[in-house]
Amino acid sequence: MCLEQRERNGYKNEQKCDNEKVQTRNTDDVFSENISKQGTSAKQTDETEEHLSEGNKKEQSQPLEQKAYPQQEKYETECKAVAWYQLEGKERIQNLKAKMENENIRMFSISPEGVCCVREGNRFRRIGVLRAFPCQETKALIKCLSKDHIHAVKKGKYLWLSWERSVAR
Repeated sequence: MCLEQRERNGYKNEQKCDNEKVQTRNTDDVFSENISKQGTSAKQTDETEEHLSEGNKKEQSQPLEQKAYPQQEKYETECKAVAWYQLEGKERIQNLKAKMENENIRMFSISPEGVCCVREGNRFRRIGVLRAFPCQETKALIKCLSKDHIHAVKKGKYLWLSWERSVAR
């Protein structure tokens, strides 16, 4: 009987395995049907997105703050540049100007990183560094510098400062 029971149990196990295979096949079929149904719905959403205008897509992709207040952000950066000039930049630029006048030099450049250089022949000599130089808002700085009788011109990445000889020495 032991052999018969084993054979029967083995036979039953084989039937269970066959049943499990059939069950997994059925679930795989159902799963693939669901995917194909979702694929058609994805196609439908693609078609509806094509009907949206490009302007609407751009508006949806931008954050709310940028859409509503682009002028305010520009104004804030200009204010930061003017504040930097009044608090720190004016004094440092005047010191560099006085230092260069002693050497009979009336022009120097400022890089976007705030490095100040003087042209000497084919080379440039570094004369100082302006910490936290606001290179993005050079237009606001040019206005401030012109009030202090310093001519400023933006050429490429650099801001070039020049001035006339001061009368009082």
